[in-house]
Amino acid sequence: MRMIDSTFEQVSGMTVPELFERRVEESADAVAVHSVQGELTFGRWWAQSLAFADLFASLFGDLRGERIALWMTNEEARTYVSALQATFEVGAIAVALDDRYAVPEAQRIFAHAEPRVLVVGPQIAERLGDDGFAALGRRDAAAGPAADALVLPLTGDSISGAPTPWTAAEADGAATPRRVARPGDDALIAFTSGSTGMPKGPIWSQAAICQYAERLAHVTYALPRGGTMLSERDVLQSPIPLWTAASLIENIYPTAFSGCRLIFEGRRFNAEASEQRMAQHKTTIYNGVPAFFAMMCDLPPGPPEAAPDLMIMSGSALTAALYRRITQRWPTTAVANWYGLNESGTGQTLNFGADMDRHPESIGRPLPPTEIRVVDGDLEPVPPGTEGDLLMRAPGQMREYFRSPEQTAERLRGDWLFTGDRVIEDNDGLIHVVGRNEDRINRGGFKFYPAEVRSALEAHAAVQEAAVIAVPHDVLGQDAVAFVVATGGADIDEDALRRHCREQVAPNKVPARVIFLAELPRAAYGKVNRRELLAMYQQAGQAT
Repeated sequence: MRMIDSTFEQVSGMTVPELFERRVEESADAVAVHSVQGELTFGRWWAQSLAFADLFASLFGDLRGERIALWMTNEEARTYVSALQATFEVGAIAVALDDRYAVPEAQRIFAHAEPRVLVVGPQIAERLGDDGFAALGRRDAAAGPAADALVLPLTGDSISGAPTPWTAAEADGAATPRRVARPGDDALIAFTSGSTGMPKGPIWSQAAICQYAERLAHVTYALPRGGTMLSERDVLQSPIPLWTAASLIENIYPTAFSGCRLIFEGRRFNAEASEQRMAQHKTTIYNGVPAFFAMMCDLPPGPPEAAPDLMIMSGSALTAALYRRITQRWPTTAVANWYGLNESGTGQTLNFGADMDRHPESIGRPLPPTEIRVVDGDLEPVPPGTEGDLLMRAPGQMREYFRSPEQTAERLRGDWLFTGDRVIEDNDGLIHVVGRNEDRINRGGFKFYPAEVRSALEAHAAVQEAAVIAVPHDVLGQDAVAFVVATGGADIDEDALRRHCREQVAPNKVPARVIFLAELPRAAYGKVNRRELLAMYQQAGQAT
């Protein structure tokens, strides 16, 4: 068993089915995935994928270029990775849904992406219940306990037909690969919250997923380990939710490329259980967000033999204090921090080694073949030590936002990706993020915009006006706080508004606090003064 023998240039001409078929030829009997459901070998993963693909074809015919929405939790990882691979096998485009979505959020995705098919795991089905499925257009979408997933037809923003239960037992028969996909075909849309409240959907091609698999195995996971590339000897553990672009691109297909084992965590992070898995599975690489490491650092030290070779993180800023805590608790483990956007597909800069020791708060240097520019308002390069906007370009970055040409034009300047971050490149070539052009809230690595939370609050009849800001949080990095002006004479309290929000948006977007004001402070041209709101919050001694 060995890593697929391909260079970056070679995988640039491959499809995901081709990459996966080569892995199965090399190591069909090796364990690929471990999750709450149990283990899955590469051979079984492929067989289940082909069985899913046969079901898709029998129900829907030719799905090339169509969208298939996948809505499952980490506990259902064995089924999820099979449905994902099946989507690529039939040449369709996978639409990854956040497992915390409320029904209105899912409906907005359906209306925008117009998927032909929805695959729902049993945990999501149970959470939706009769009322949720009725809101989505079906009243008879329940399935027996043996079903691993439900396959439902979609039209517009609703379910348009009866569900078909799918079980892993359907993968016992022989199936034939379809080989209909082409390298340049669109393959994946991972929606992220939009600045207007409407989610944005970066698109990646089949070849891009293969490119990133090779790059992560040969470069990103290798450099901090002295050049040791990802291989069948490795165990990659990650608590990152499987529906995120980070998991889809950084975890699942580097596993298929390298032949390593991938350990999925449960649906919600548990620091103690996560560290126990490190020891149980002899994890060599742990991929998470800084908040996970902060929570594990609060535990008593584990056995030295449980320490991974590499702890690598992204999603929010790594502070010097947290870096010191990590290195003190795991002194033999290499620590690395990477930077990227949902739109970039994966980390495009990396900080590790001597650079990390000197400047742990830096996002490091660009990873080959990524290029960066730090520019002024006219997109002209600025000298080292000068603050500017960060632009980057790399093979495999998003092609565009799905059906959003205006947002695409704002984010892509030619083939340069406008990150929205303000940075300084120092004289040694290290990049330091100093702020954001956007107001996006980063809560423990999960990013969302105030606009969608504000819209949820203002949908309540008792709310005249609302504003939502990010406030500092010791573990999560940031949290959300809402400021509300009540409708005249309305009787409403904080708990009631937070319950209302839970019905409209995912739980992680619900404000930690709701503060009532007579009026919102405003800056020039009537815009809400967010800095004044933050100062009011801090002066009141209400920091979480």
